[in-house]
Amino acid sequence: MQLMHGPHVRHYWDGDRYVGAAVQHFVEGLGYPAWDLWMLYRPGVTWDAEAPEPDWWEHQLSSLGREHKDRRLDAERFVAKAHELAPR
Repeated sequence: MQLMHGPHVRHYWDGDRYVGAAVQHFVEGLGYPAWDLWMLYRPGVTWDAEAPEPDWWEHQLSSLGREHKDRRLDAERFVAKAHELAPR
């Protein structure tokens, strides 16, 4: 939470995994509610009945193995992607 903060950043705890179930289909091969998934959305994106597709995501899931090694959380890359999407 210290990495990303500011008026446009939201952090939530979802103990019942509702969000994880709603976004698991964005990660090919996951097959279970996602956790340790970091998602970025451009300004103005809203969640309605279905979760919108993130503009960028990274993970910390060892179960994904080689499938998404290019999306393994890299803090510097994630921050750079966030800056790309941030309003100017």
